[in-house]
Amino acid sequence: MRIKKQGIISVMLLAGITTLVIVSAPITLASDEKPLNNYVSAETKMCSPTPTIKPTNTPTPTVTPTPTPTPVPDSLFEEEPTPQAIYEEAVAQGKVNPPRKKHITRTSGVCNGPSGRETYYNLKMDLVVKYMRRLGYKEKDYPYWVRDDGAKMLGNYVMVAANLKIRPKGTILECSLGTAIVCDTGGFVKKYPKGLDIAVNW
Repeated sequence: MRIKKQGIISVMLLAGITTLVIVSAPITLASDEKPLNNYVSAETKMCSPTPTIKPTNTPTPTVTPTPTPTPVPDSLFEEEPTPQAIYEEAVAQGKVNPPRKKHITRTSGVCNGPSGRETYYNLKMDLVVKYMRRLGYKEKDYPYWVRDDGAKMLGNYVMVAANLKIRPKGTILECSLGTAIVCDTGGFVKKYPKGLDIAVNW
């Protein structure tokens, strides 16, 4: 133990512990110094070693990757081909025949076609189409539509009326407006048993 003395203040150093003992007595200052207080408060401090702070390992957050969207095929956005387009493709492939150069018109009214005498008529086809649906001609494969030249079509075929005793419904044959299908009949067959009546919108 070592003791230092300076005036009336004693400092004791012992085993790393500093004890400051201050005697409650007036402190004499030099003549040019101003007194702070008549007394100095006694305080004892225990000096402890500074604790060691260990760095905390902050876990890196896991980032979930954004899934890449599956590309949608362009075919899903393509419009369904029209009956006219399907018909034109069938003509190009030779599956059905287009109108002949000499064919029935609104002006002529009558024509001698490849399957017999031809006339035309323009009536509502709702019941005719309904009956053909019952025979198995579904809308998907045999849609009802009107061709650019006015011929009423069932799928790729021109709709015609005929003598059902000779040509029953569903019979495929040729007329001056192209390959046709028998869908109807009429009173004309009594006079012209091999004649055809072509459905048009004229």
